[in-house]
Amino acid sequence: VKVSSGEAKGIILQGGEEIGATKAVVSNVNVKQLFLDMLRPGDLPAGLPEKVRRLKHYSLSGFLQAIALDEAPRYKAGEEVNDAAYVNYSLYPMEDFLRPFDEFYYGIPDTKMPSIAVPTIFDPSRAPEGKHTVYLYHLEPYYLKDRKWEEIKEEVADGILETALKHTDNLTTANVLGRWAITPQEMEMYYPSMLQGDFAHIGMYINQLSAYRPLPGMGQYRTPIKRLYQCGASTHPGMGVT
Repeated sequence: VKVSSGEAKGIILQGGEEIGATKAVVSNVNVKQLFLDMLRPGDLPAGLPEKVRRLKHYSLSGFLQAIALDEAPRYKAGEEVNDAAYVNYSLYPMEDFLRPFDEFYYGIPDTKMPSIAVPTIFDPSRAPEGKHTVYLYHLEPYYLKDRKWEEIKEEVADGILETALKHTDNLTTANVLGRWAITPQEMEMYYPSMLQGDFAHIGMYINQLSAYRPLPGMGQYRTPIKRLYQCGASTHPGMGVT
């Protein structure tokens, strides 16, 4: 970001090209990327870079699969569930539900509680006529205890898919026309603003929410630099497109 006299004047691209700002510069990248990588410390208030550096990421990331289906899922849970665009699988009793989160803390992945989204139920244009698109998502640790994500990617992907299939009446491997998967560490490579695979940019902790997001004094999307604004997941209300 090109700054002069405390005011954002535009941006400088990696190749050296400059683009001037007529009204403002608006950043949708991670707050850490903006203040630590794209601005000079001398253009910022004293102490701000260190405050940004201390912002906490989520301890969890996600494992995503994009799947092409021959037909939409029909859930064993009941007919009314078939009309839901988003279904979250859970475990019971509560101890079984909590145990994977304990294991996440120690870097142990899990495959038993995926979330499944079927956007083509409401928007058929997202797949060829009569076919369906599914996003299969599972919380996972970014850092693994003993292994590397590239070593267990297929194993975890198959396990998550197997969990999803066994809760339906009609989904079999034959119904899966194509599949693409991305691990937590690949998430960061594919979506550069998701540092450490953090889908919320920075964790959705109580001291990093609402007027405190991303930092106290920056809850209204303004930054300490005139005409430089933030938007996106690093700002209120956090993750997602709002």
